[in-house]
Amino acid sequence: MGLSTNTNVLQETLLIAKQTADEMRRRAEEEANMIVGEAKKMLEDRAGNIDQIIEEKQNTLKFLQNEIETYKAKAERMLIEQLEVLKKIEEQQQN
Repeated sequence: MGLSTNTNVLQETLLIAKQTADEMRRRAEEEANMIVGEAKKMLEDRAGNIDQIIEEKQNTLKFLQNEIETYKAKAERMLIEQLEVLKKIEEQQQN
């Protein structure tokens, strides 16, 4: 084998190494893009889930606020009725 043959073999080896490196880079980029895509999808799913949880909590809050208002109204009516009873008792005692 002469110098020319060794040079040709070395050039072919370098070319194959470059092609292999290019292929590895391409596959790595594809895999990275796939991982990023999956991560984005997971994030979107979680964000959607968070929106749903927030909506549920807001609905629960509204329900509880309505319950409190109902309780306050009932308590106020009951106190007014008791006050009226006390006034009637006081009137009866004065008569």
